[in-house]
Amino acid sequence: MALFKSKSKKEEKPKEDKKTALRQKIVKKESLDAVPSTRLGTSPNKSARALKPGTIRIDQSAEDGELYGKIILKPRITEKTSFITEDGAYTFDVDPRANKVQVKKAIQEIYNVKPIRVNMIAVPAKHVIVRNKPGVRPGGKKAVVYLKEGDRIEFV
Repeated sequence: MALFKSKSKKEEKPKEDKKTALRQKIVKKESLDAVPSTRLGTSPNKSARALKPGTIRIDQSAEDGELYGKIILKPRITEKTSFITEDGAYTFDVDPRANKVQVKKAIQEIYNVKPIRVNMIAVPAKHVIVRNKPGVRPGGKKAVVYLKEGDRIEFV
């Protein structure tokens, strides 16, 4: 009575060549593409990323400026920004996923002024200690918007 199989009785599987394995993968992929996708925002022919529930795509077209309020979060009013405001540069906190073109369109729609240029700055998160307790001050993104002479943005 043998407890272990001997090496000589081992069954050998025939090895497939690389070409047939590649063909099988292609056929399998084509059959998966034929099935319509049920994810939001995807179609079977496009390789678009699916959205997680609760996330907002900021590149979608918006009506009546509803989206622009999500791109421009708030004006950044500090002593330093008040000095550059005199030269026609305004600073805003923006959504971290926003880009220059989106910020420029949002400023045009919200404040009815046309920016000359937009600079984007990533603000890193910082570790802080408040009352002997460690914490994190969140980062984000800010945009510096330059206007032509004579244009102004009034913050109330």
